[in-house]
Amino acid sequence: PYGCTKFRVSMFPVADLKSCTVRGMGDHCYVVVEDAQWNVNINQAQVNTIVDRFENTSIGPFPGQGIWDLDTAHFGDPPDNLDQDPRVYILYYDFDVASDGFFWGFDQECDDVSQFHSNECDVVYMNCSDFDPAGSYLLAVLAHEFEHLIHFNYDQDELPWVDEGLAELAM
Repeated sequence: PYGCTKFRVSMFPVADLKSCTVRGMGDHCYVVVEDAQWNVNINQAQVNTIVDRFENTSIGPFPGQGIWDLDTAHFGDPPDNLDQDPRVYILYYDFDVASDGFFWGFDQECDDVSQFHSNECDVVYMNCSDFDPAGSYLLAVLAHEFEHLIHFNYDQDELPWVDEGLAELAM
């Protein structure tokens, strides 16, 4: 509904171009879905739930706050130096790696600056093929990966166990 874009998904060792479309938008996010997964592993009702949970509501002790509010209140603001867009891209596609979500630090650099390609935006990647994209588990993974994006803004050289511990807390 918001137009098509091509996302370059960088995983070792090569980048993969995926045809994707923005299927939802909130004050702080775009929900982008690989076109081949639309109405296969993710649909509009799930996208609407993801936007609502990222922006407005959550399970647990703070139901009136979404992932954005909870993570930014505890960990700080995500980076916004490269794309100058206040929204975070949440990209759902069928992963070809064993993961439910990830943050790719090379997306914070201009494309072709390093050995890997960049989407040149603040993006977290979510797998839509193994679990319900709008279910409690993957929403917790989204909070986890969003913490990694935020943490990158403050300490790119953090020990992995510290960053992982904070991301688990974000869940």
